[in-house]
Amino acid sequence: MIPEFYSLPEFLLNANAFEFGEPERGSRVHHVVLPPWANGDPLEFVRLMRAALESRHVSERLHHWVDLVFGCKQRGKAAVKAQNVFVHVTYENEVSQSLSLELRLVVKQQQQQQQRDFKQKRKETEVARVWAFT
Repeated sequence: MIPEFYSLPEFLLNANAFEFGEPERGSRVHHVVLPPWANGDPLEFVRLMRAALESRHVSERLHHWVDLVFGCKQRGKAAVKAQNVFVHVTYENEVSQSLSLELRLVVKQQQQQQQRDFKQKRKETEVARVWAFT
């Protein structure tokens, strides 16, 4: 969670009346919809979030969260055991590798299409493949 959840109730309001559109259910997207325990009040929401964060219960367990997000249970076997695994593209340094794979698939499809369209042999499209992955 970002610090604003504990200190800045204004971030929950659409004070500038930006148009965010309408979801399928038809109601206009405007202010953040708060949980029932906040009674529709952003100040109350932030107050209760801060009280929870500063509580003894959270203080005694915060190190577990740190292990999940930043530490030894972020990846690998410890993450699997802790049920803390996510889609690979959400991890740092993984997006470019995923895009690279997608790019390879697109280039391969384009090469195959070019071969069909222009009746080319594979050797004639090798230059494009070498260029795309250097």
